[in-house]
Amino acid sequence: MIGAVSDCSVPLENQAEFEKLMSDFIRYTRRQPGCIYYDFGRVAGNSTQYIVVQKWATEADLENYLADPEFRLKVMKIIKLAKDLLAVETFNLLI
Repeated sequence: MIGAVSDCSVPLENQAEFEKLMSDFIRYTRRQPGCIYYDFGRVAGNSTQYIVVQKWATEADLENYLADPEFRLKVMKIIKLAKDLLAVETFNLLI
């Protein structure tokens, strides 16, 4: 299994729209082949920082998801609301 995390900073004035788009994005992502878990939340103690946590059955499932044109269209709308977006960090789950 493959895990992935990413985070971004979202200005207060963009948060309502960001959270709505992310909720729709999560519903889309959870239907993708190999998606085991996908969620996001605000970092405790930081009103503008969000984190995304994901779990995939295989690296190929994650790669196919990231290459999907629909994914790219959806994520571009989300990125426009963020102040910064750090790269997705992936890791092999050991247990």
